Amino acid sequence: MKLSLLIVATACLACRSSDTPKASVSTNPGDGSLDDVATTSDSGPAADGSASDGNVIGEDFVATLSDFDCNRNSEWTMVGVARYKNTLGHDAEMLAVARSSSGGTYPVGTIVQLNPLEAMVKRGQGFDATSNDWEFFLFNGPPDGGTGVSIANRGGGTSVSNARATCLSCHLPAQTPFDLICGDPVEGGPATAHGCVPLAVDTSVLISRPDPKCM
Repeated sequence: MKLSLLIVATACLACRSSDTPKASVSTNPGDGSLDDVATTSDSGPAADGSASDGNVIGEDFVATLSDFDCNRNSEWTMVGVARYKNTLGHDAEMLAVARSSSGGTYPVGTIVQLNPLEAMVKRGQGFDATSNDWEFFLFNGPPDGGTGVSIANRGGGTSVSNARATCLSCHLPAQTPFDLICGDPVEGGPATAHGCVPLAVDTSVLISRPDPKCM
C-alpha cells in the first residue's frame, strides 16, 4: 500500500464527515508545549508598515513544492505534536502564538504540519475569510520504493478534502481563538486542547510519523 494512502486513512479517522463537494482549485493562489506566552493581535500598522503580529501590510505567501522540505530540518520547530516554520522571517511571532494557551493569529508565511502529507499555509489577509486565510494542502506520497512527493490539491475554504472530510470541517472547532490550529490531543479526552475532535492515532505515532520528503 502506498504511504500516502496509509497516512490519509489514519489522519482523519476522528474528523466529522462533510457533505461539501470537492471543488477545483487554482494552483496560483525544538520541542515545546502549550504554555502561557504573550501573543500578538492585529491592532493596526506600525510606523514601518508592519502589523502588530509581525506581518507587513499587504504581504502574501504563495507556497511552491520546494517550500515543503523535510520537516525534520533545522528551520522547523516542533511545538507539541506539530511542526512549524515561517518562510517570511516571522518566527518569533509564530512561535509565540503556537506556544500560547490563549490563542492568537498566525503571521503570514506560517506552515504547519502534523501529517507530513498534509499542510496548512497562512496566506495574506483576504485570501479566504472562511478558512481564516489558511490554504490547505494535500500531497501525493512517493510510489512504493520510490522517492519524492507532489501537490495533489490545494486551496482555501472547503475546497480541499482528505478521505473523511474537508480540512476546514476538522479545524473549525479551533477557529476562535486558536486560528484553526487544533493543538495537542487531550489524552483520554473527547477533544484536543483547542476543541477539535482528536485523531484516532496515539500521540507517540503522530510525533514519530516519517516524512517522505526526508528520504
